[in-house]
Amino acid sequence: MKYSKIVKQIYEEDGTLVSKRLLLVLLVLLFNPEAYAQVQLTETQAGEAFKAGDYEKALKEFEILLEEYPENSVLILRYIGLSYHRLEQYDKAIDSYEKALEIDPQNTPVTFYLASTYFKTSNTIKAKELFQNVITLAPESLYSGWAERYIQAVEQQETVYERPGGPRLYQVFLQIAPQLDFNVPESPDNSSSFSDDESFRFTEYASLGIRTKQLGNWFLGADFSTYQSQNTKEELREFNLSTFDISPYINYTTTVFGKPFSPILRYNFNYALLDYDSYSNSHSISATLNTAFTENTLTVPFYRLRFDEFNDEGFDSSISSRDATNNAVGLLQYFFFMQRAVNVWVGYEFQKNDADGLNFNYNGHRVTAGVSVPIYWGIRTDLSGEFGRDDYPDFQGPRDRETNRGNFFGRITRNIKGPIYGAFSYSYTNENSNYSVLEFDRHIITWSIFLSY
Repeated sequence: MKYSKIVKQIYEEDGTLVSKRLLLVLLVLLFNPEAYAQVQLTETQAGEAFKAGDYEKALKEFEILLEEYPENSVLILRYIGLSYHRLEQYDKAIDSYEKALEIDPQNTPVTFYLASTYFKTSNTIKAKELFQNVITLAPESLYSGWAERYIQAVEQQETVYERPGGPRLYQVFLQIAPQLDFNVPESPDNSSSFSDDESFRFTEYASLGIRTKQLGNWFLGADFSTYQSQNTKEELREFNLSTFDISPYINYTTTVFGKPFSPILRYNFNYALLDYDSYSNSHSISATLNTAFTENTLTVPFYRLRFDEFNDEGFDSSISSRDATNNAVGLLQYFFFMQRAVNVWVGYEFQKNDADGLNFNYNGHRVTAGVSVPIYWGIRTDLSGEFGRDDYPDFQGPRDRETNRGNFFGRITRNIKGPIYGAFSYSYTNENSNYSVLEFDRHIITWSIFLSY
């Protein structure tokens, strides 16, 4: 907007000079005249429509302003691009930004929004180049900070998320992880007594996932995995744990009312050894539904039926047997940001455990939350927490057993080269019970190197 038009804004309708507004205008004209033009732009019908989310109307009004005020075409073209972006008409948004850059090739905001639109269309090579230009043009600006975060997200996609050729027909995961446990459990499910001793141990985990090519709307697949741990202390080697899992599944994908809809039915068999002797086995059937109500969310309700069988029946099977039928129902909600490079999730689960032994009948509630985000130097951070409450209404004691459990988990991961990664993690568990003998704290520190392909 021409300065003569701007100066007119310092008068009210009755011609009275407003000193505060005059001071603001003079300061802006001296240091950043474009910022004042932007303020004025948002007060037009085009700006009001844009703020109200009526982008179709805003586009019509911006086109009128473009003809009326060609001296402010760069700013107006930026808002035209933003309007097209909000309407998900990305090609038209890119065209508007490029027209603006033809007029002002070093305009930082336009360069940033053009880069973010290329990012949205998955043209990460072009986006990364433009974000780097933003950092060069204005290294101390907010746009530069935002551009750095986008570049980190692009690099994370290049090393983790972007796999050419679509989903693989197989996935391999191998991990070796030295681990320091400050309270070694005496059972794989962490629910019985603890050794009250710390130990350094080595753990290994391997998994293989295979799936068919798409058969119409169907996928068939199976996952195979094993976990092994070896304590270095001689007196704790009886707590060495081995588990084996086999998990076939069937997946159907379709759309309902224009939204993706993907139910999965899965069977899992788990077999556990303690000190290489048979300890337990379980069979479970789970049904999950993956659906996205918006582009950047994923909603996952689920149900699971599990049958647990333990070799050790305890002192009296009617009281101490942990053989059980476990029903669980819950919901996980994911929120994605920056082209899914950042995700936040919350969840709730209810369990009802009907055991052969009265002491192990319980109703359980779990609330979980977590965030996964890329940070500086290609490092990804994962943080999660859980709070659980279990009530044992049939516990054979002077009062019913009640247990509150809190857990915190933190991990940092960085790509080393190709499919090889390194990670450091810390886990803390605190269990409080109205029976003090059942309370414990547990800290686990883990260093790991793994291959994910």
